[in-house]
Amino acid sequence: MKQIYLETYSSGNRYFEIVGFKDEEKIRIKIFEITAQKRIIIPQFEVTAIIGVIHDANILETNIFQQFVKAAKQFIEVYTTV
Repeated sequence: MKQIYLETYSSGNRYFEIVGFKDEEKIRIKIFEITAQKRIIIPQFEVTAIIGVIHDANILETNIFQQFVKAAKQFIEVYTTV
């Protein structure tokens, strides 16, 4: 898997990374919580989609990828209030 996206996102006093990966025809979004000592994956959230071949298109600008990032941010907001 090749990392294609990284965004740091904070909620309250907690910090997260939303990370996008591409593997052949699949894209995958994962969330990691960043602490002082380590980077911890949030196992309750992972989105994967088969995107096929997109000629001359930036995957990061596609609507589906942007919706995945939005869903990750919404998940973090809920996750930090529990």
